[in-house]
Amino acid sequence: MRVKLQDVVKAIDSGRTGAEYYYETKTGGIVRVSEKAVNGDANPALLERSREEQVIDYIPVPRQYDIDEYFMIEEFIYELQEGREQDILERAVRGKDASDKFMEKLYDLGLEERWRRYREDACKKVAREWCGRYKIEIEE
Repeated sequence: MRVKLQDVVKAIDSGRTGAEYYYETKTGGIVRVSEKAVNGDANPALLERSREEQVIDYIPVPRQYDIDEYFMIEEFIYELQEGREQDILERAVRGKDASDKFMEKLYDLGLEERWRRYREDACKKVAREWCGRYKIEIEE
């Protein structure tokens, strides 16, 4: 079994939309399953088949709730050099709407690209661990 690392990372990141992603063992591809379609195909028989066969032929890709995004945010903040930026972001993630406030302050501080790279690296780590668990070979 083999999969492109970037396909797994994209599926992990896209999991925020509510769709589910699976690794199809027969084809080696990532399959998107939403409430009414598989890979955009509104074929009820295909959707039912994917759900019935998922134990054997489909391996679920980690979903957004499998990743502790808040922990990821905290780790990012603590990797910053101590000072103004770190202080601003620490305050932003306290209390209600922490994620929204964090993103707002990231843009204010010009750190959005740095966060994007950090988050992508963290998702790659999750993807690599997932591939290792299921003995799926990674294509870089």
